[in-house]
Amino acid sequence: MKHFPSSSEFPIKIVELPRSELETSYLSLRDWYKRLKISRGLHVSHSKTKSLVLKQNQTIQATKSDLEARIRAIAIKEASVSKEIYEILDLVTDAFEQFEDAGNKLVLGYEEYETGRRSFQGGRSLKSLLDSVRDFFKSWKIIKDLIKSIALKQVSVTKKLEEKNGRTR
Repeated sequence: MKHFPSSSEFPIKIVELPRSELETSYLSLRDWYKRLKISRGLHVSHSKTKSLVLKQNQTIQATKSDLEARIRAIAIKEASVSKEIYEILDLVTDAFEQFEDAGNKLVLGYEEYETGRRSFQGGRSLKSLLDSVRDFFKSWKIIKDLIKSIALKQVSVTKKLEEKNGRTR
């Protein structure tokens, strides 16, 4: 910090001073005045810079808070969409597993019927084939219901994605 002389260091009564001392005091006073003006200017400049920096920091903080809120909202939206996508995937997997099981039973029933017919044992194998066909039809109905629920979930996910894309643009 700069040290500036007190006003008491300068002569109060200038009438009694010799000309050379008066000029020295005057020049000293002007020099200190000039230094004070420069110091004051620097102080004002620094205070303006500080206030500008404070305003910028406040703006940055507000923007940061806004971005954090947006990121949280996107994460929440994505989480709900991801959850529904996983539910759809589970339904599709279940449908295909049931379809595969029913198809395997049908194939085994048909193979047993074919083998039984050649060995003249068609009664039991025919019942097995008919049971497999019945199981296939039951599974097919269940799979059709699963496909309907999958389609409904897909529509829901599509709507959410469209809403999300519409809001962020």
